[in-house]
Amino acid sequence: MLLTFRPLAATDLLRPLSAPRKPNRFRNRYDSTLALLEEELDHLEATEALAQLVLPDLNGALRLDGALRHDARVGHPGVVLTIVTPAHGTLVYPCDAFESRHSADPPSWQINLRAIALGLEKLRRLEDYGITSRGQQYAGFRELGAVQALGSGMTRHEAAELLVSTAYAGWILPPASADALLTDRELVGDAYRAAAKEHHPDAGGDAELFARLTEARDLLLS
Repeated sequence: MLLTFRPLAATDLLRPLSAPRKPNRFRNRYDSTLALLEEELDHLEATEALAQLVLPDLNGALRLDGALRHDARVGHPGVVLTIVTPAHGTLVYPCDAFESRHSADPPSWQINLRAIALGLEKLRRLEDYGITSRGQQYAGFRELGAVQALGSGMTRHEAAELLVSTAYAGWILPPASADALLTDRELVGDAYRAAAKEHHPDAGGDAELFARLTEARDLLLS
């Protein structure tokens, strides 16, 4: 599964930059972290996985496919991983415990993403060893609720209207209505991709509008 990245505004799930953090305790490459995370996402049968970071410069931080650019500036060590699953609903895992201390260390957010991946592995083993069943170990993470990318307070209907009006601007008869997007995840993806072709910063689009489109998509899929 492709891990996609989204911007994250200030949130109580992350601590202030000045807060003390533990030094890096892992010695693994980023590709190893992604491999471990993919294994755990497969176990959860995840349909979507979003890693949210504080991105001071939205313009150019994200690629068209949702991946993070190698030179993207990340303004906070914390990361919030949101996973959509059929069996356990939407699970939210924030981590802001570690930071880089040496030049050889990976960026702090990558360290915290690995901590989340390792935590998912430990949760899975609770079932493997028969300590719990039916996914009770994930209940607390469902209660956190889905994280909105920019926290603007956009409603679901406003999000659907924004996607439809932007994706199908100028169409006499749009292929989907805002009401349809509220109940059809596939239509949400179609509308988002159509809007992104026109408004992604890489295509000369406005970074702020693209960020709102991404927020609308994430809200409708959460």
